[in-house]
Amino acid sequence: MTTYRIPGVAGVYDHERKVCRTVTQFEYLSANLRSEFIYQVQSWPVGVGPAVMPIGPGIAEEYRMENGELKSGKVAIKIFGSIEHGDLDKVSAIVLHRTDGSRASGTISAYSNGREYGAHFLVAEDGVIYQTANIKKMCWHVGNIRPRCMAEGKCSVDELKTINELLSAKDLSYSARIANVSNHEGKKSYPDRYPKNTDSIGIEVVGLFDEKSSSFSTLSAEQRMSTKWLVKVLASYLGLGRR
Repeated sequence: MTTYRIPGVAGVYDHERKVCRTVTQFEYLSANLRSEFIYQVQSWPVGVGPAVMPIGPGIAEEYRMENGELKSGKVAIKIFGSIEHGDLDKVSAIVLHRTDGSRASGTISAYSNGREYGAHFLVAEDGVIYQTANIKKMCWHVGNIRPRCMAEGKCSVDELKTINELLSAKDLSYSARIANVSNHEGKKSYPDRYPKNTDSIGIEVVGLFDEKSSSFSTLSAEQRMSTKWLVKVLASYLGLGRR
């Protein structure tokens, strides 16, 4: 799917792996978890559900969630208030991003200097997991979203007409037309649209984009293991299940 993003922050997951560069490498994560890492909500709202839960074969390490913070030997808590923007009352999806940087220190430095956009978690180049925002708080990690029905070829005739009218509106800049389409999508309920900042948890994984190869650096073994563990923990705690 095409995404349009806040500079330096990824958009939502690229189902076609063509445009949203920040997530093109997640096919390397695991044979057990597909490259599709969007999760649907099943039951629990934020903050409800088992406080301690085994995660599954090979990664059944216990964790505790205390007041929106993930307590585990695998996670370093480093909360930055600058990237928290109001309460996150419901989580419908987990969205993965790449940082377009080679080290976690660059992202952490930007947060320390007051950058307002970012994600709830950061997986460093060595696999260290940092929690950078409380999961009960909203982060600005998703930019404008493309119509999901177009990406999946499921638009009704009327909906397709509406979207095309917004995209072809005269006397508007390209960015304004894209923003209007995104606002139109935002009025829909998930999963009829892609996740937004208001209903998703964001995970940034360190990785530098190479313009020549049009791809990100390959995930390290430590990054693959840490990201897989973190996604499973969050999905279990939040009551999310794979689509």
